[in-house]
Amino acid sequence: MTFCNAAVQHILDDLDLDDDFAPPPTPESASAAAAKARRDEAERKRTERAERRAEGRPDPRLVDSIIARALADALKAADARGHVVRHRKLDGLTLDAKAILGLAMNELKARGFPKDVAKVALQGRLLPCEHD
Repeated sequence: MTFCNAAVQHILDDLDLDDDFAPPPTPESASAAAAKARRDEAERKRTERAERRAEGRPDPRLVDSIIARALADALKAADARGHVVRHRKLDGLTLDAKAILGLAMNELKARGFPKDVAKVALQGRLLPCEHD
């Protein structure tokens, strides 16, 4: 490294600095740190999704949407809208949880997931362990 100012160059030469000398890095800004955190989280999620696909497990968002669709179908079959119109509340409306889970299970199986995988996925979303 050579400077135009001979005096500065002489001082630097006397210091015998390595050519690899670099000033300390500047602290990362808050926005840069947040952006790095988002990139790291996105990479973690990509890896997680790839592992899930490789293992043949459905994405939790897919399972959630299938459960929601099954619940909507059950509400429609039970005429929940008519019940609310008649009674002005949902109290007294009953739904069959087994039927809802059956609808969700059938949809997951229709999408190519084996029964045991579908069962674990539904249990994981609806009946998670306390430590999860």
